[in-house]
Amino acid sequence: GDFILSIKDKVLLGCKANDITLTELAKKLGITQPTLSNRLKTGKFTQDELANMAKLLNCEYQPLWILPDGTKLL
Repeated sequence: GDFILSIKDKVLLGCKANDITLTELAKKLGITQPTLSNRLKTGKFTQDELANMAKLLNCEYQPLWILPDGTKLL
């Protein structure tokens, strides 16, 4: 099924699945953990940043829109 999750929840689940902390992820991204935490609160990331985080967390990243009738815009 489909789940509607915030960017923060996706990142936290990705970290948990890979058994790494936000601090470790931030280090891989070249930023501090407080900076990552603040940005996760606002959810403001570029598509490239989101794709990079997904890659670091061994996740497949698919930016897509889904219309009200269920049509997926990939």
